[in-house]
Amino acid sequence: MVVSARFYLLAQAIRFDTDQPGTVAGFGPDLADDAGSHANQLKALGYYSGDAPLQVSSALDILRQEGDILANLDEHQVAAIIQVMKQNSRLARAFLPRRFRGDALLFAATQDNSRPGPHKWQPYVSGKIAVHEVHCEHVHMMRPIPLAQIGRVLANAFDDQLLTFK
Repeated sequence: MVVSARFYLLAQAIRFDTDQPGTVAGFGPDLADDAGSHANQLKALGYYSGDAPLQVSSALDILRQEGDILANLDEHQVAAIIQVMKQNSRLARAFLPRRFRGDALLFAATQDNSRPGPHKWQPYVSGKIAVHEVHCEHVHMMRPIPLAQIGRVLANAFDDQLLTFK
């Protein structure tokens, strides 16, 4: 089963319906990502290089200057999205999942500080955790070149699983 860190629960729940161990693939630094600040989000997009925190209005101004689609939102809409992200982050930090019965493929970005170690996932995975480094920043993992790298690893893992079922 291939999931992002935020959908770990789905993969874990599916594993309880069968006696077969499985494989889960995770993207991301941790099971409980923090939504981050406006400044950090804009830095990740490559729109902001400052260190000062940003208010919603300032962040929207930067998005408008960059022509980003999010610039079409009103301040109250952005504030609502941020509140949802913060609440989701709180819920994720409070959640205590059962162990996933199987192996995990962990894709770790190499060009930023989000490189999670397998030790952070070990309490949640009964099998082995194979770390595959992806040569990009975490926020760019779903771009074509990193995604192709991830796809090759997943294709090989699926092929290996098919051979064990034959």
